[in-house]
Amino acid sequence: MRAETLIALAGAHGIDLGRVARMAPPRGRGRKLLTPRKNGVNGKETRTAVKPEWTLAEIGAAAAGVPAIPFMAACYAFAGQRSDFWKLHGALFREAQALQERNYWPVEVIDLHGLPRPYLAHLAKLVLDEDATPQLFRTAPQLYSIYLGVSEKVWDKSIAERFGALKLVWLDWLGHAAAIMQPRLAAEEE
Repeated sequence: MRAETLIALAGAHGIDLGRVARMAPPRGRGRKLLTPRKNGVNGKETRTAVKPEWTLAEIGAAAAGVPAIPFMAACYAFAGQRSDFWKLHGALFREAQALQERNYWPVEVIDLHGLPRPYLAHLAKLVLDEDATPQLFRTAPQLYSIYLGVSEKVWDKSIAERFGALKLVWLDWLGHAAAIMQPRLAAEEE
């Protein structure tokens, strides 16, 4: 969903995203694989140049053997690399379809206008967008239902559980990549 569309939908539902953004905790660099080594000093007047947490060679070596999808997920979540967004969306959508078959989820849900509409592609995209901007969704949880164009009742009753199941797939990919990369990055620090 484009930012303009989300802003318009939130405004139509009486949500002030500017206020939500001000209430949200400050956004840092995102998740970290490890606590980085200390690169600075503790003086007020000390001038230092902070080195990157890891060199490209260290990250590349740590990522050797990580399967493609978990690696793209790790780059998206840990480094903010958005270039593989649509590949990740496609992989999550295929996982959502597999979950749908296994758990007998309906193909469509009832939207705000009472009309049935497919939702799995939007659900896959929501997982990625929520991961990229968690502070907005934590501060205004009604954005989940607005994002999918359904009522909060429909979200709470049926879709939230499906979202949780798909998010577990996403977190599994991140955990798989981190499990391979963390020990290697820790060994580089020693």
